[in-house]
Amino acid sequence: CDWSSNVCSSDLETNHVKPTATTCDGLTSPITKSTQLSLNYTVSKLTKGGGLQAQHGLTEEEIACNLRALAVNVIEPILAKYPDLLITSCFRTANNSLSMKDKISQHEKGEAVDLTFSSIYPDKSKTYDRVLDLKNIIPFDQIIYEVKGGKCWIHISYSRTQLRRNILTYN
Repeated sequence: CDWSSNVCSSDLETNHVKPTATTCDGLTSPITKSTQLSLNYTVSKLTKGGGLQAQHGLTEEEIACNLRALAVNVIEPILAKYPDLLITSCFRTANNSLSMKDKISQHEKGEAVDLTFSSIYPDKSKTYDRVLDLKNIIPFDQIIYEVKGGKCWIHISYSRTQLRRNILTYN
């Protein structure tokens, strides 16, 4: 890896997993905490018990549709392979975001999830190895291996409009 560029070019070879077609059928107002987004996930589970709010020109329905696509294409396949999946963050409101200054986080659009796994946390090497596996089993826009202090996690984004397949590291 070339850690100075935050990109591991040797790891960019990935199998291109095709996204599962997801529709927004059934996602109508009002979107509630109990709105089912996928087999195992409701709005409540992906908002830490909170709800959605329209922001950045997106309606609650559009954000819910983004969350459904993220859940179906990213979170559910990971959960099927790794039942010890722990979601640490998913949807964030703009006023409660940890995003970078002057940028709109994909979390704020319902397009990103931060996660780890109970069986390997906080082992940085095993978490990185998990990134190398995940890039081959899911479609994604970005996978970011993040390290801050003694903690590490994986950020994965999925966009219904583009899948850049970027693999990055931040520490």
